[in-house]
Amino acid sequence: MAYLSDIPNAADIPATSQSQIKDNFGSINDSFLINHISFNDATNKGKHNYVTMPEVALTAPATDPTTAVNEMALYTKEVTTGGLTQSEMFLRNENNGDIINFTSAIKATDGTGSTVLPSGMILKWGRYNTGAVSGMVTITFGWGSPNPFPTACASVMVSGGRALGNSGASFDINFRVYEFDASSFKVVSYKNLTADRIGGWFNWFAIGY
Repeated sequence: MAYLSDIPNAADIPATSQSQIKDNFGSINDSFLINHISFNDATNKGKHNYVTMPEVALTAPATDPTTAVNEMALYTKEVTTGGLTQSEMFLRNENNGDIINFTSAIKATDGTGSTVLPSGMILKWGRYNTGAVSGMVTITFGWGSPNPFPTACASVMVSGGRALGNSGASFDINFRVYEFDASSFKVVSYKNLTADRIGGWFNWFAIGY
């Protein structure tokens, strides 16, 4: 049934508009029951079953909802990340503040990936094989979005594994982060109990914003 916004009219008598008013109440109830607990549920009335957000209508150039002081906006819009186009959830801070996509995540088959937290902090991770390279290697934040970190990298952690030495023996390898910035970080590898540097693989995890 269609909702009629212009009834009752000033000249209507109750008998004339009664059925239209009843239809309006029915239309309101039908709309309210979508994602909501019913009016007559004594235990949970006033609550939601879940929240559905259609993608925000963006004009060209793309615009996001505006926010005033002391308010925030939560909405969805269509974005393309890592070749995949889908709806993502966004948060805009008060007073037209930062726009944060906190459902975006890229998980590559090689173990690398990236995701964004609701706070706006960005997590990146990966696995790197130095191969035959000894000593220091530079790893670029080339996975995930945004790439690199938009402002700064706050921390990088690495954990090592084992590698084969020139003699064919298997060695435990230690890795140490030498330095990092928003776009890359440097790691030094060295073999346990000696100063001999040797290549190997390591896992890394970075936090930034």
